[in-house]
Amino acid sequence: MEITKTWSNVDIMLIDQVLKNNLKASSVICDAGCGSGRNIEPFLQLKSEVWGFDPSINAIHNIKKIAKHYGANESNFHTQSIENNTLPTEYYDFVICNAVLHFCSDSIDFSNSLDKLWSLVKPKGILFCRFATDINWPDTSSRDTFTFLADRELIMKCCEQMNAQLIDPLKTTLVDQSRTMSTLVLKK
Repeated sequence: MEITKTWSNVDIMLIDQVLKNNLKASSVICDAGCGSGRNIEPFLQLKSEVWGFDPSINAIHNIKKIAKHYGANESNFHTQSIENNTLPTEYYDFVICNAVLHFCSDSIDFSNSLDKLWSLVKPKGILFCRFATDINWPDTSSRDTFTFLADRELIMKCCEQMNAQLIDPLKTTLVDQSRTMSTLVLKK
């Protein structure tokens, strides 16, 4: 398997979790907001048990074709939002929510979305979230790109309320002087 072809579209912070052995081929994986499947296609290739949902009908149609190509269960992919997903709770070893939470409407929607994601994670499982925040935001004039930007205080409050263990420090990356993306990795 050619590494660059398989992993070239996967988020670098997610690859970090693979390298740390937190995300394995043997993990039961759920991608909340899976889109076209860029972060889960390598795991479909590796025959992992992969589930996903996204509000886009076209995205789910495409990921089902990819799943079929790799012999994976197409019925594991659903057209749903975080707040309305009907997937099994406490079932997944690793839940991915990449570039989704900054589209929450406000702090309550953000907290509720995190709670809903957390309910999917099985005991000792991991929740991986990457989203735009206002932590060290360089240029507030470009904030219109995102619906909601969480701050560190809200993120830490949510973690405390969920009784979640940070397995990595909250990491925030400045992206080309235009936005900051934070990575939150929690263990149940």
